[in-house]
Amino acid sequence: MAKEKLSRRPLLQMSSAKFADGVEMSSNLRVDGTFTSTGTGTVGGTFTASSSALVSGGLTVSKTITGSSLATIDGTFTASSSALVSGGLTVSQTITGSSNASVAGTLTASSNASVANTLTASSNASVANTLTASSNASVAGTFTASSSATFSGGVSVTSGITAAAVTATSNITSSGVVTANAGFKDATQTIATSSAQLIPAYGVTVMNSTLAAAYTIDNPIAGIRKVLQKIDASTQIISVTVTSTAATFNGTNTVLTFDGLNQRAELQGLSSTRWLLLTSTASLGNIS
Repeated sequence: MAKEKLSRRPLLQMSSAKFADGVEMSSNLRVDGTFTSTGTGTVGGTFTASSSALVSGGLTVSKTITGSSLATIDGTFTASSSALVSGGLTVSQTITGSSNASVAGTLTASSNASVANTLTASSNASVANTLTASSNASVAGTFTASSSATFSGGVSVTSGITAAAVTATSNITSSGVVTANAGFKDATQTIATSSAQLIPAYGVTVMNSTLAAAYTIDNPIAGIRKVLQKIDASTQIISVTVTSTAATFNGTNTVLTFDGLNQRAELQGLSSTRWLLLTSTASLGNIS
């Protein structure tokens, strides 16, 4: 059966719709009941299904997809604008959206998911391969990506995050367990000069100056760990002083001093002015 072409009307509205091959609509399509197509669906305007949407081939929507129940796409799902599905969205292949994807239930993609703006799921988000969002991701349940996840903004998950790799240019927040199958990558700074340097309050800083040096460390960030280590064998003194006059390493001292090979200090921020010295072979205060 040839694909149904429904391009003459600006809006097609029906209680339920079933197409054996596919449907092509140049404007809007609204179905108050269930929408089923064993072929592909193309809607030039807005697609609305008050019940469920099942498309075996794929669905391409130029504007907005809205569904109050479950949307199941066996092929590729493409929305040039936003996707709002109250029940859930299941796609066997690829999800591509040039704007937002908002799902009140569960978001599931058996292959890739690419969203040009914001991804929001009120329940769980599960992607079998790669998830890419140019903006933020907000998941009320568990976020799972079998491959990698990249966000240009931040990630907020109320349950847990499981991914082979997660990349975000902003913060990643999870109220549950974060599992990274590929491990967590700390920012690493190597200082080989004796000139003044500002050490960040996160990651690992390796000090390799053969001359005496005086560095400063940025104000602590509550809950963030910091590692300092001297890897040069000389006994030249390297001092690390807090940036703010209000900040301390232990409530009193404002200086850590390193004068031997592999001397190290592991810190954690208690507040914006107080470091917690977890372990240290360096000296507190100045030495001569």
